[in-house]
Amino acid sequence: HLKDEVFVGSQVLIPFGNQELISGYVVALHDDLAATQFGAERIKESALQADGQVVTLPKTRPIVEVLESEPLFDRAYVSLLHWVAEYYAAGIAEVIAAAIPSDIGPRIKRIARLAVPANDTLFVQLPRSFEPQEEVIMRQLQNAKSKVVSLKTLKQRSALTQSKFYAALTRLRQLGVVIVENENAAKAAPKTVQCVIATGEPGRTKKQQEILSALSRAGGQLPVSQLSKTASTTASTIKKMCSDGVLQVTQQEILRDPLQSLVDKHASVPAPSLTPHQSAAFSTLSEQLTDILDHGRPVEGPWLLHGVTGSGKTEIYMRLIEDALKRGRSALMLVPEISLTPQLAQRLVGRFGNQVAVWHSALSAGERFDTWRRLRAGQARVLLGARSAILASLPDLGLIILDEEHDSSYKQSSPSPRYHARTVAFERGKRENALILLGSATPDVATHRDCVAANRIVLLPERVFKQPLPKSVLVDMRQEYVMGNGGIFSLPLQEKMAQRLQRGEQIILLINRRGYASHVFCKACGFVVRCRNCSVSLVFHQTAGEREGRLVCHHCAFTATSWRTCPACKCPFIKQFGLGTQRVEQEVADLFPAARLLRLDSDITAKRGAFEEVFNTFASGGADILIGTQIVAKGLDIAKVTLVGVLAADSAFNLPDYRSMERGFQLLTQVSGRAGRGEHPGEVVLQTYSLDLPALTLARKQDYATFAQQELASREAFEYPPFSQIIRVVLSSEAIEQVEAAADQLAEELSSHLEQDFTEDQVKILGPAPCLIERIRGRFRYHLIIKNLAENRGRTAITRFLRTRRGQGGLVMAIDVDALDLI
Repeated sequence: HLKDEVFVGSQVLIPFGNQELISGYVVALHDDLAATQFGAERIKESALQADGQVVTLPKTRPIVEVLESEPLFDRAYVSLLHWVAEYYAAGIAEVIAAAIPSDIGPRIKRIARLAVPANDTLFVQLPRSFEPQEEVIMRQLQNAKSKVVSLKTLKQRSALTQSKFYAALTRLRQLGVVIVENENAAKAAPKTVQCVIATGEPGRTKKQQEILSALSRAGGQLPVSQLSKTASTTASTIKKMCSDGVLQVTQQEILRDPLQSLVDKHASVPAPSLTPHQSAAFSTLSEQLTDILDHGRPVEGPWLLHGVTGSGKTEIYMRLIEDALKRGRSALMLVPEISLTPQLAQRLVGRFGNQVAVWHSALSAGERFDTWRRLRAGQARVLLGARSAILASLPDLGLIILDEEHDSSYKQSSPSPRYHARTVAFERGKRENALILLGSATPDVATHRDCVAANRIVLLPERVFKQPLPKSVLVDMRQEYVMGNGGIFSLPLQEKMAQRLQRGEQIILLINRRGYASHVFCKACGFVVRCRNCSVSLVFHQTAGEREGRLVCHHCAFTATSWRTCPACKCPFIKQFGLGTQRVEQEVADLFPAARLLRLDSDITAKRGAFEEVFNTFASGGADILIGTQIVAKGLDIAKVTLVGVLAADSAFNLPDYRSMERGFQLLTQVSGRAGRGEHPGEVVLQTYSLDLPALTLARKQDYATFAQQELASREAFEYPPFSQIIRVVLSSEAIEQVEAAADQLAEELSSHLEQDFTEDQVKILGPAPCLIERIRGRFRYHLIIKNLAENRGRTAITRFLRTRRGQGGLVMAIDVDALDLI
């Protein structure tokens, strides 16, 4: 009876378990349940459980109500989401939850009320006596002021266990004493305001004529509050004009657009002239876009725009977006960090106006709701966003751009689905026949290898204004210590900082750890202050105005007060050791008290709009020195920055991870590229305790080709990606015995399952073993590292087996395909 109302993408209500009604999305339509993937899998599972006996299909549930007549997505889009679920061993519900804002769905509130008047005779009017639990529920409803109580509140007030509460409630419903209903409301809805428009009638007084003139100058329509300010009038005057028929009040929807302030200031910005290298790169990529969009040539793979820092990659992105829009297609541009979107948004709005929208996790519920509708309606044709934007529903997609494609922020580590935006972009580009462009000064070595082999690479070897790349120097901090300098700043760095401050130039300092000190321990007994929930030391934080400071866990956010004496031996020798952004800020202030300082790390950017505030202040010359974590290495283009100092350049190479060399090389190259983008040449000081580290020397020279060659040779020798695929399985539990036993059992069962179809050289299982951080948030963690050398066949076999396994008794299993985080 609903066949004409239900479509793929419809929001519906269905009965489900104790909740009775829940909302969901239709992801497929079929006449025969047995022919669906769901039905076939359930029949197969049931048949196995029944030892080959004939079994019946699982129960189905009727759709009670169609909530939205207009589907939220189409078949092609849900097909992509199914692919994500299959590839990353995730549930389709998890993928939909990641792709579609939860604010769009309905909020279902279950409420209860008495079916008869609430008075004391209620308990004697019925033909049976009540159980104590039933009387408790009835008394709560009888005493409720509104006579209506949500089930959640009713359960809390009754102080009954869940099973006893619902059993008693069910009996009361069957007796007709209590009625339970649904109260549905959208989590987010269009925002409307009262606006005033002119009816065409002339003003009867001079004041009314002035108000009509002000309204006309504003375009003929204004919100009531804004008209009051603009025309210097009152609400009562406006009300009188409405009663006289001169004005009319209407409800108008207002789009919640985080870019509205930029759109309001929008003035068309002409495209700058291209350098010869830019022209050649754009010509090649524009030709590819034409072949794909105009001639329907299938997309075979991504193109790589490999350009040094400051070479003008963004302008090429802009021109390709313009080409896609001219052909009636939309464009998606991804950046690795939310913090980078404001800078690019300014440039995009300057070129494309209100066609631009942004998509990331920092949007409000209303902004997400309105942006989603603008995208679906085709009103926003250019989408700028972080990782999650790759899953946004964007019709007529013709171009996908991943800026800084090497960045690990494109990979989601938790929760499921643990997808990589770059991998999803490859699949989406092929499905929608859209050009895929990856841009970076330090591309992922696997990306670079594949694009070079396929001859899908264009180069930008020079900066736009032909400024030289910054000169880098290595400073051996061991020698500094020998010469009597025990501080965190080498003498060469101090001298160069003083020179820049004297000349009015700007400085960026990188220390890739927030906080004041990395750990606290006692010099008398060696006691290290550790988190009570995690297997890590607490980090000492001390901000301006704090006297004692505090200890914080960067994994579970546990906080403790700092100690003056050791809790183990009671000696007053407990000290802070290691570096953090807060300590660097304090030391810089001591060295250069007149310098204006800014700090940029996740402690600062946790507040909405904080990054933009810091960036705008620094870019406008409101500060001399910017101190930050790796966030300062990404996207900052400030002409007056002529010096970059990296205080612990070797720390990035020392992580227990097969990608640590590549990550370190990329970080140092990227942060070095922030210097010397204006008229004055740039310089970089890399402080290190490992002067002979090859990757560090190559980063100083910005010799990407040699580094990529050496890194690939090393990975091939140890069978790491791209010469294998890493699938990581993490098991966690509050009981270490449980997680250890479960990990051993899983490894044994997986090995037995795979040995039938794969040799030991094709799939290798390493572990199980405790994770490097064995305990996080009170849960012990073991993992298996699976090296898959059998490509898609191996991945499919591994993930299908793992998807049949579920944690029980508090055990949780997380599957990470193409894992980057092995810690």
